[in-house]
Amino acid sequence: MRIDSKNREIFDLIVPNHQLIEVLSSNFNWFSGVPDSMFTRIIPHLADYHFSPRENHAVAMAFGARIAGAKPCVLLQNSGLGLCLDALIGLQRLYQKGLVLLVTQRGELEWEEIQHQDWGKYTLPLLESINIQVFDYNQLGCDAIMKASDFAYTNEEICVVLLHRGNVDE
Repeated sequence: MRIDSKNREIFDLIVPNHQLIEVLSSNFNWFSGVPDSMFTRIIPHLADYHFSPRENHAVAMAFGARIAGAKPCVLLQNSGLGLCLDALIGLQRLYQKGLVLLVTQRGELEWEEIQHQDWGKYTLPLLESINIQVFDYNQLGCDAIMKASDFAYTNEEICVVLLHRGNVDE
């Protein structure tokens, strides 16, 4: 753990944003999601990024992109997982189309906003309960992205790369 500019405890920085952008761009060719402050410095540098008003719309668009042959990646906050469950299970899993979700794990740090606290506790149990493989960026760094891409598009399954506050330059 380290301390940020506001004197709050955050997770360690894994790699600078420019390296993360390179890894994302070399593993995926289509992106969508709902903007999140953790991705502020990343999204503008991703080619073929499609803004979405809701997480379930981003997953549905990614399904269409996958059917068209793309390797999609959806960027979202953990609180958006609840909204996109039906699209994940009713589209991606039902039709066996791979997808990588790059998910920010909000609510696990003491100072984070109250609306994130429950999601901080329930994200991993939720993903386990619906059998979605998780690759933890805090533990694996950029290897998490490469492993997730290989897993999702070799097996045509859904998986998550979990990012923690501080792992990227916010």
